[in-house]
Amino acid sequence: MIIYGRRKFLRSNNEEEKVMTKQISIILIIAVVVFISIGCSKNKIIKQNEQTHKEAVLELMSLMNMENLINETIDTHLDIQIQQNPSLAYYKGTIKEFLNKYISWESLQDEYFKIYQEEFSENEIRDMIKFYKTETGKKTLERLPVLMQKGAKLGQQRVQENIHELQEMLKAKQSELNDFSEE
Repeated sequence: MIIYGRRKFLRSNNEEEKVMTKQISIILIIAVVVFISIGCSKNKIIKQNEQTHKEAVLELMSLMNMENLINETIDTHLDIQIQQNPSLAYYKGTIKEFLNKYISWESLQDEYFKIYQEEFSENEIRDMIKFYKTETGKKTLERLPVLMQKGAKLGQQRVQENIHELQEMLKAKQSELNDFSEE
């Protein structure tokens, strides 16, 4: 034993150092194994949570009848466009084919899943599912296309009532552009 001031230190010999090194090595190995197993468990839990989250989103989408909702929305907006510009009526089938190719439920389903998973936690999705299973929720889902159609028509009507103001604003802006280009 070596004494420095009031502190006592044991003099280590090779055998004590070997035992201590072995103990430290064992502790480090155990720590590494524990951290790896925690990491693997965490990854497994995360993957399970992602799976249950995706299942919840799928249930919500099915409950909301998203495929029909999107298809009805496409039809509604196409009809509104044709009302605004009757010359498009001849092209309705072609436009619908294009829209179905790029913005139908079938073409956007995976992206909708991602959006809902990013924007809502699994618990929030499950709360929405509970709501949409109630009578009020069912009525909301049933009336949503009508509400969207009425809202779109209201917006269209408001624009038509005030189109002259927009035209004046555009003329003024065009005049500014003409004045600028003449300078």
